Amino acid sequence: MAKFEPVSGRSELSMEVESSIHPIRASTTKLKGYFEAELLEDGRLDLSIAPAGRLEVYIESLESGNKLIDLEAQRRFDIRRFPSIIAEVVEIRTMDGDGHYQASGDLTFHGKTQRFENGLVVTQIDERTITMSGEITVDVRDFGIEPPRILVLKVYPIVKVRLKVVAERVD
Repeated sequence: MAKFEPVSGRSELSMEVESSIHPIRASTTKLKGYFEAELLEDGRLDLSIAPAGRLEVYIESLESGNKLIDLEAQRRFDIRRFPSIIAEVVEIRTMDGDGHYQASGDLTFHGKTQRFENGLVVTQIDERTITMSGEITVDVRDFGIEPPRILVLKVYPIVKVRLKVVAERVD
């Protein structure tokens, strides 16, 4: 089975949450993890061999461009006890036979794990490189976190998480 790892600087996890004033966006290009899969000659995943994967993002690396918001998020997420967000692949099924898949996985955040299922697009760029992208919507209250209120700014609990991974094969 081929093993792929995210390329730092070319991969990105971004989050967007609405607030009473404006959307708040945070992102990082510092992703760690792996994806193991067999690829068919046409670049699609060979699902007769179950893919496996894990992605870890250190919360401290997420930046919104506003230091006060970043510090409040880190405090609320209790990054000393729970420094990272971890996603693990449970199952991948084909959707249309053209690189679009239905993926289910476990997301662990703030000491709690939730199962998610959503679309995943996997594209082979060349013999050594693939891209994977997807999006999920998360309610942070499901992970035991109450959204903050900072002065007149009220942050809502629904977060859109977008992932784009450029991964290179490791030998």
